[in-house]
Parts: sequence; structure tokens; C-alpha cells
Amino acid sequence: MEDAETRIADIIKEKRGRDNFLSVRIDKTVPEGKSIVKRMCNENCIFDYATGARCNDDLFNNDRGSALTNIEILKAVEKIGYASKKKIRAHIAGDGEPTMLNKELVLLVKMLKESTVIHSVKITSNGTLLTLGNPSLIERLKDAGLNNINISLHSLNKDTFKEITGIDSLPIVLRGVDAAIATGIKTSINCVIGPKTISELDSFIALSEKKGIIIKFFSLLSKDRALQNSYDTLIDKISEALLERADFHGNYSSPYNGTVFSINGALIDLKDSRINNCPNVACAYRDICTEGCRYEARLSRIGILQPCGVRVDNMLDLTGKVDEKIIKSTLISGGKL
Repeated sequence: MEDAETRIADIIKEKRGRDNFLSVRIDKTVPEGKSIVKRMCNENCIFDYATGARCNDDLFNNDRGSALTNIEILKAVEKIGYASKKKIRAHIAGDGEPTMLNKELVLLVKMLKESTVIHSVKITSNGTLLTLGNPSLIERLKDAGLNNINISLHSLNKDTFKEITGIDSLPIVLRGVDAAIATGIKTSINCVIGPKTISELDSFIALSEKKGIIIKFFSLLSKDRALQNSYDTLIDKISEALLERADFHGNYSSPYNGTVFSINGALIDLKDSRINNCPNVACAYRDICTEGCRYEARLSRIGILQPCGVRVDNMLDLTGKVDEKIIKSTLISGGKL
């Protein structure tokens, strides 16, 4: 029990430590300089056929123009760092699959890690391409300095996985998980809760125990009240089921709300974004805010700083010369400072 308490206390302490940094999500899903015409991903995930919720419901999909080059991305992130006076935790993700860019992605990680404003670099990936090449992509990312990787894995059932993602690649993703762990990169699994998740809880718990990695569950957020009610029901059911199995659990509220469960050596992190802990309490959009990544500012594919995933009235173009005071006030308006 003491070991479980210590592990959970360390995880919660690490989460609170993020307040000392500024997290910036970089949408790197289109080759540099190429026109943004469609979403680039080798999966087409649909998380709930009853509601029709897909993973590409993202404001970044409104980008029009040409994607930033790696150098332009670095310059934009450095502007944010200098203006905020905080070290940046860079998170490469976005509307698509960043590993499809392969060498270009590796170079971006290397460039970011060499910058004095960057604290760490993380990638969120579907894991299907990590083992490709010799050396493999994940090995090259490790050499470039990658600190963390979140691998999206929404089912451990072969048929359900294919139903969600549209491709039959569960064994490939699991090999990607193993390869990431083998490099020493801090690896975790992201799982969007769906109607069938509760029947797979024991399988996910066993995977966490076997691999020694944390599995993070989270639900979708929607402006549609009926859809949100269905998502809320799912997360409450998962929470109850985890509590029944847990040896120990701990709650946290920074940078978002959630609970970490210890179950037979496994670690499960259940994120709950329904509680709005954004520090901008005066925001006019607060009552309708469904932004699940409130702790991350976003940099779009064309260089737009979006400090809040819901508001569109406080976005800022970072591709030109921008006063640091304006960048700082923009971040404050989105609750990031």
C-alpha cells in the first residue's frame, strides 16, 4: 500500500509541477510549406457510432494556407517562450498523425530540444509507424531528444480496434508501444472512453502492469447537451469500476481534474475535464467551455496562437513581428498565464 501511495503521490506532484512551465501544443501534421487541403492521418477514428463522434472535430481543421516550416515553428514557439518568461513543454500533436512526416518530425524534435526556451518535447501518436526504418523512427526520435510519447490505443480487442480506427493494426501498435518503452522514452497510453471500454478494463489494467506504464483514460467533451450527457455517463461508469478494483487512489486538480488509481501494480489515470479550472474566471465563454486541454496553448499549422480551444476572438498570428506584451496578454486571455 505504501508503494502505491508513493507512486501516486509522485505522479500528482509531477502534474502540479507543470504549473511551472507553459505547455504548447504544436500541430505538425502537414509537410512544411505544403498547402493545407485535407487531414493527414492513416486512421479515421470514430469513437462512438451511436453519437458519431470522430477524432477530427478540431478547430485546427479550419486552417487555410501553407504549413509552417520547422524553422518557422521554432521561431513561433520561441516568441511564446520569451513573452511568457516560462520554459516551454512542447507537445507535437494536432489534427492528424505527426509520425507520417518521419524525417521532418525527427528534425523538428531535434531543433526544439536545442532551443534554450524548451524544457521538454512530447509527441502524441497512433503508434502505427514507430517501428518503421532501420534504425526505427522511435529510435531516431529518441536520438533527437524526445522526452515523452503518448500512444493512442482505444481498444485491446482486435475487432473493436478496427471498428474504431478503420484499420486492422492492433498488433503493429502494440509493437510500437514495446519499441517506445525499449528506448527509455517515457511512454504512456491514451484511451478515449467508449461504450465498450468498461468490458476491457481488466485487459488495460493487465497491460499497464505488464508494461510498467501508465494508461490515461479520458472522455470527449461536446457542446451538445445530449452528447455530453452520454459522455458523462461513460466516465462515471469507468470511475465506479476503477474504484471497485483499486488498491489505492489519489485525486488531483492540476493542470486539470482527475484521479490516479493503483490496481495490482497497474497505474490508471482517469482524466475529467468537466470541471473548469481555467484561471481566467472572467472569461465570457466560461459557462460554455468544452475545452479539454485547458492547460495547453496551441500553435496551428499556419502559425496562429490559439490560447483557448473554444474561443476564436483571441487568436494571434505569430508569423510576423509581434510585441511580447501582446503575446503575453493573449496567453492570459486564454487562461495560460
